[in-house]
Amino acid sequence: LAGFANAAVTYTGSLSTDGFDPGLTGNGVWAAGVNLSWTVKDLGSMWSYEYTLSVPQKDISHIIIEVSDTDIWINDNVTNFVVDVYSSTSQGGSNPGIPGSLTGVKYNVNGVMSYTISFTTNRIPVWGDFYAVDGQNSNQPIPYVFNKGFLDDDPIAPPSDGSIGYHILRPDSVIIVPVPGAILLAAMGTGLVGYLRHRTVI
Repeated sequence: LAGFANAAVTYTGSLSTDGFDPGLTGNGVWAAGVNLSWTVKDLGSMWSYEYTLSVPQKDISHIIIEVSDTDIWINDNVTNFVVDVYSSTSQGGSNPGIPGSLTGVKYNVNGVMSYTISFTTNRIPVWGDFYAVDGQNSNQPIPYVFNKGFLDDDPIAPPSDGSIGYHILRPDSVIIVPVPGAILLAAMGTGLVGYLRHRTVI
């Protein structure tokens, strides 16, 4: 019972521009060779989110992970993130090719071809979208990438490994505080005692 009460849940998944059924849509030199992976862990009263984006060439300028509202609280021990509503015409046109409006947490990267975002929050995981772009361009199509299901409704389905509808797991607006293991065990014990008391003895 103790093992059941303290069991933690971990979800993993990835999308790529490559393969038989690519889950990412890329532009320019990011049309191939791009991969996004994620790991989401239940920490009890918090959830940890980790995303790694890798591109074949050029540099990542910024990455945007969808969130449900701009009031989301996160802790990642750094200060290079901004939560806002992003589109192709907002923020000075710095999100070219983004197919729609996206409320998200934006990480400014600048200078690497592989970058990992990690943070903790009290928001539960649901399905959503992501976008990233390169900031260094000279007479070439601007490299950007987003999940193939960006324009589709976010699936109303429980979190799971892999991807549903070419979406990623991301933080919701809902805050859930899990029942502590001790309380859960006490509740299970009370139920067991009740069962034993009402059992017919032959």
